[in-house]
Amino acid sequence: GMYHDEHNRPEPEMGATVQIPLFGADLGFNVHEYSYDAAKKTVHQQRVWNAEVARPIVWGLSGKIGYSLSESLVDPTEVSRVRIGLGGENPFVGKLDVNYETGNLRTASGNTPNGSIISVGVTRPIWVADVSVSAKRTLPPGSSSTVKPQDEVHLDVKATW
Repeated sequence: GMYHDEHNRPEPEMGATVQIPLFGADLGFNVHEYSYDAAKKTVHQQRVWNAEVARPIVWGLSGKIGYSLSESLVDPTEVSRVRIGLGGENPFVGKLDVNYETGNLRTASGNTPNGSIISVGVTRPIWVADVSVSAKRTLPPGSSSTVKPQDEVHLDVKATW
């Protein structure tokens, strides 16, 4: 469970997580309710429901399938997302995380696609540093032909002596 409150929040942030081993896989559920979007620094009251199944496949890597439902607590907006991914740690590759996510935005006026995200991340120890390379492509909804895909690439080096 999780509870976080500060004087400048309109409501406290709360959450709960349950993870169950099931037939060689891990089944996880969580619910998270928050009222502050730290990335945008705005008040955004929302409840997020997540479910994910992860099962080891080969070489320390696990396949993941997940579903997420975000609902606004102040207007009739819901976002549902499906995630498919591969992740884990392998002695040859390092830590690997590959994900594809897509979904729909449901508003009072109806359902619309809200785009997809493809991301790849690799972290590998090299001498005294951890080197991480990640790339992400955000694809716009199929209905909007004027918006171009957005690409991000990050290279991070973290060294300790």
